[in-house]
Amino acid sequence: DSDPDTVPKTRRDMANASVHLTMLEEVLGYMKESLDHVHIPPEPPESTGRQLYTRLDIPRTKEELLVRVRDLEKIMRGAWEEFQILREVTNNARDEITLRLQEQLADRTKHMCELQEANRRGTNALEMMNVSIGGLLAFAFLDRLTGQWSVMGASWATGLSNLIVGAPFVWFFFSLIVWVVIAVVFSVLTRRDSRLAKGTVSLRLKIHQKVTLNNLQEYISGKNLDDEQHRVLDGNHVVKVMWTEPLPEAWGGFPPQVEIEFDHHTAYMLTVSMHYNRQQAKKYLAFNSEELTAQLFEEMHRAKVFLDPKYMPNPQSVDDVGGH
Repeated sequence: DSDPDTVPKTRRDMANASVHLTMLEEVLGYMKESLDHVHIPPEPPESTGRQLYTRLDIPRTKEELLVRVRDLEKIMRGAWEEFQILREVTNNARDEITLRLQEQLADRTKHMCELQEANRRGTNALEMMNVSIGGLLAFAFLDRLTGQWSVMGASWATGLSNLIVGAPFVWFFFSLIVWVVIAVVFSVLTRRDSRLAKGTVSLRLKIHQKVTLNNLQEYISGKNLDDEQHRVLDGNHVVKVMWTEPLPEAWGGFPPQVEIEFDHHTAYMLTVSMHYNRQQAKKYLAFNSEELTAQLFEEMHRAKVFLDPKYMPNPQSVDDVGGH
């Protein structure tokens, strides 16, 4: 368990053992064939020949060799059965290690999601603080221009000034009320941002369909790309582009983020990914995963992107669909 190379080392040792067992089995086969072709000569008529024949005892020797060959065959069958057991044990160990890795990956992914959520909340709080600090700086700048100006010094606010300053604890409680109102407003805004951040539909489709490159490039040129990546490897030129749809009303009130990956060399579209927030869409017009897929591929068919004009991904092509 402590050595991460246990399974690879075991597989290498098993491969060597398999080679040796195969070689032993071939040698055993050669021995068996040799014994099958051994011809026992007749007993010679002369006395010296008969004595030599008796001492050599060729029939008995051949029978004993056949018995040893059959014993070796049994040993080889047992060795192969033990080898199969070791292979099953190795496969079980590999599956157990894979399961542990998947569990650890799931825990770390959950932890990363929690950190991302905390980071998002912190980012929203910082944005509100920036707005607040901007307002304070604006008022401080105006104070430097006008001096220590206050609405209480205006003639039209004399009554309000006498009410607040003259009555005991009025200004104190008024300050508390303003503080509570601002705190409630900030809390409502934070919860609203947290609620809108949820309900995201993430969709990834395996396509592997032939496309018309000119039509695909013309279709992509009509989008305002957010990101474009090129990867050239082993003669393949894989291009990944990402954009945000410009018309929210065509998507239920919220524009999805679309990402497609295609091979420019072979003219094959590889994958399509979409990210769509149902909470920020209109309540009764929000799209689900099937509607998102249909909307995007109908748009591509109008641009004649695919060679198959009726292609539509089936449920088996969905690689990863998630929502949070």
